[in-house]
Amino acid sequence: MNLDHSVLKEILLNAKNGLIKTKYDSLEIPTDALEECTFMLEPNKNIDPFKEKDKYNEEFEYIKILAYHLKILIDNNYIYGDIKKSHPFYIVSIKGLTLSGHQFLETLSNDKLLKKVFEKIFNVTTETVSKVPALAIGAIINSSLK
Repeated sequence: MNLDHSVLKEILLNAKNGLIKTKYDSLEIPTDALEECTFMLEPNKNIDPFKEKDKYNEEFEYIKILAYHLKILIDNNYIYGDIKKSHPFYIVSIKGLTLSGHQFLETLSNDKLLKKVFEKIFNVTTETVSKVPALAIGAIINSSLK
């Protein structure tokens, strides 16, 4: 599966606002990092997989993408939480964004800066993008000292 920075941004923005959204559903989660919310990440129960097969499959495919990107964000300490595969879906526990998560979201939300980074760097990793604010601030400080 490919890393999609727009999905990372969407997850972080929604988590900051207390939500995890699938294609056809949304779940409320804590935003204060003090409470924990545990839930099953699965297709909306109101979608009948037999009568609305396309809608169900679309939701199911997005959940796999969402779980993959949530795992990346959790493993890289952008979100306080845990995710485990519980065939065929996922059990997720989330407390909220970490400080790094807030900073990463800020980086992903700066479209002009992000566009310039993507133009200049061929293989942009999540780690590189997360360091952009620190690099930009360092460059500003260095240029002001000259």
